[in-house]
Amino acid sequence: KKLLEFGVKYFAVSNINEALELREFTDLPVLILGYTDAKYADILAENKITQTILSYDYAISLKPKSVLNCHIAVDTGMGRVGLRYDDAEIFEKIEKIKKLSNINFTHLFTHFAGADMVTSYTEKQYERIIAISNSVNLPFHCQNSAASVNTNLKGEFVRLGISMYGIKPDEGMLLPYELTPVMTFKSVIGHIQTLKKGEFVSYGMTYQAQEDIKIAVICAGYADGYPRVLSNKGYVYINGKTSPIIGRVCMDMFMVNVTDIDVKVGDEIELFGKNILVNKVAKIAGTIGYEIVCGISKRVCRVPDGTVNR
Repeated sequence: KKLLEFGVKYFAVSNINEALELREFTDLPVLILGYTDAKYADILAENKITQTILSYDYAISLKPKSVLNCHIAVDTGMGRVGLRYDDAEIFEKIEKIKKLSNINFTHLFTHFAGADMVTSYTEKQYERIIAISNSVNLPFHCQNSAASVNTNLKGEFVRLGISMYGIKPDEGMLLPYELTPVMTFKSVIGHIQTLKKGEFVSYGMTYQAQEDIKIAVICAGYADGYPRVLSNKGYVYINGKTSPIIGRVCMDMFMVNVTDIDVKVGDEIELFGKNILVNKVAKIAGTIGYEIVCGISKRVCRVPDGTVNR
């Protein structure tokens, strides 16, 4: 509902399952950006879901009994899906797709390979989609979160993704505005104990206490999407202070050093959010913020007010 208040008039999803789930909540157009088996063409049409045409062969495999709205993906340099911009028959193929029975083809779109970088490659991709759009006289969309801040790029829609979470596409990217994280990954302390000098903690005995320390057991692990690679090098936020992870992150829990922090069982802890930016967590893990956010498993409760429900 908030998105609608902010003027969102179109949705894009990954697959048919997401599209059908979203359709329960809105009558607005929903575009599937990826592949859907052609046998589901009728379900797509019946639910007024828009399907991406990934190739000419894929287009002719779709045989819906009623009208199916479609956008054609154009590969302008991503090297992933879509009609290749340099295909000598691209315009002929587009005209043939237009004539397919029960296929209502309304837009073109492309995806940039490096919009978060200062590069002429994005400009080349942009020039290619404009040329094709002009030739077939159809509108297009191209801007993802990173490209949305480039005022030289235009399109029918802006496909915001990670920036809607208040997260930069790349931590080093300069933006003309401030982003505020709106997603916080929280858990609670499930147990507190003293680890004596010389004792080990967690699997593999990778951490040995050099002195007596107070440790807290956090009720989250890699089964929740908290990366195991953060073992012995990540940190969390507890009661206004940061606390380092000690030992290996387990499936359902991990341990942190809280020797200098006043804590008790049940205290909320932040794994990432406003106090620990997800891109910083990603850097420690050797990945990107997108993967950390997408990796949170379904068993983690989603709540709108940021409270823990476990």
